[in-house]
Amino acid sequence: MTAATKDTVSGTFVMRQRDAMTGLLGEELTRATLERLPRHLREPYLAVDIATPLPVHVLDDIYYAVARGVRRDALPLHWRIVQNSVRSGLRNIWRTVVRSTSDAELVRRIPSIFLHAFSRGTIQARFIQPGMAEVRLTDWPGASELRVNDIDATVHTVLSSARLGRVRTTPHSTIDGGCILVTWRVD
Repeated sequence: MTAATKDTVSGTFVMRQRDAMTGLLGEELTRATLERLPRHLREPYLAVDIATPLPVHVLDDIYYAVARGVRRDALPLHWRIVQNSVRSGLRNIWRTVVRSTSDAELVRRIPSIFLHAFSRGTIQARFIQPGMAEVRLTDWPGASELRVNDIDATVHTVLSSARLGRVRTTPHSTIDGGCILVTWRVD
């Protein structure tokens, strides 16, 4: 087994995104699309619970297959699902933290969002100056574009929820994972 096949994503993370997928696509379309997936993908995905991690490659295959099934591009569809999942998660104590914290402190807390999401990789966030930060995924050479997309959509959604103006993210893959340059309007 290669390292890539051992990489996992937490059950909680998968369940939140699965709920967000259903919210975005609708229950009937989601169910019909998942039913058409090969059993080796569908069964572990639907069996996930908070104590059951899912291999990352299975989650990636699910997203690409669902996108094909609903005739949409995988990255924008995945981005919206992650965005909706994060918005849902921000309905708890995080919403208060997000709205009452300085930009620099908020950027410093970004890695805690991903603390138990993946079995591999490290998230590092650096406040560069007011209106600019950098978020890096390290220690995960060959991380899929969907992992960088996870981080991009999450960072964008959290900072937008903090009422920072015109949040823009520029993601790209790196040799050891990925990097997202984040800018926002400073008033």
